[in-house]
Amino acid sequence: MVHQEANIIVVIVIGSLIMFLLTLVIVVFVVTYSKRLRERENRYQISIKNKELELLRGVIDAQDAEREKIAASLHDEVGPLLTVLKLNITKHTRALDKHTLSVEDLLEERKFIDSIIENIRNVSHELTPHFIKNNGLTYGLRNLVSSISKPEIQIHSEIDDKTLLNTNLTINCYRIILELLNNIMKHDQAEEIHVYLSHDTQHFRILITHNGNGLDQEEYLQILNNGKQSGLGLSSIHSRLLVHNAIICYSKVPTPIIELLFPLRHEQEN
Repeated sequence: MVHQEANIIVVIVIGSLIMFLLTLVIVVFVVTYSKRLRERENRYQISIKNKELELLRGVIDAQDAEREKIAASLHDEVGPLLTVLKLNITKHTRALDKHTLSVEDLLEERKFIDSIIENIRNVSHELTPHFIKNNGLTYGLRNLVSSISKPEIQIHSEIDDKTLLNTNLTINCYRIILELLNNIMKHDQAEEIHVYLSHDTQHFRILITHNGNGLDQEEYLQILNNGKQSGLGLSSIHSRLLVHNAIICYSKVPTPIIELLFPLRHEQEN
């Protein structure tokens, strides 16, 4: 009887020990698993923050590059013209004192002032143009290309962009197209460029075709990844596309094409 009770006690002790070990293993597993989940979540959050920081840096860099471009335009183009105008006014003041100032001199200065106004207007396209906010993307693009004689640029629009696009998307699309047109005119030797604006229920679409050299997607990605995008303004374009969750595709077979897709649902949510 005593032996039987001793066996029962041994079984109870061993069973309790096994239960304790199982409980300990479960606790250790839960704690370890929870720790790994937290570490994974932390790495995920850090990854998201890094991407957000990278995007923010890209936007800031693009804005700084645009400011430098505007400052350079004002310094290199408008500044010298104003200096010359000042010298001419000084010269005409002396001529006026000597009664030698002619109407032809004043008409020449009027033409010169017109050229200054034209340069300022070109620089203003680098800024956020109020006429685009008021009149829409199509109007802004047609107003822009109307002052360009070569190459021939045509805007084909099938959208009511004042109701389809919000202000932020309108301005960014204008800047993207402006940069792309500048790249084509500067690097692709195109004689004819067509810009098509269209949309479906999910996307706003920009299609640019031309008869110049062009890029394919592999060449575009290579330029972007090699960090040489500043020469083509691709850094600014890339940052603006990221902001709107948009994509860009380059092709040059059978003819150079640049296609951009902006998700409209994404815009409406924002």
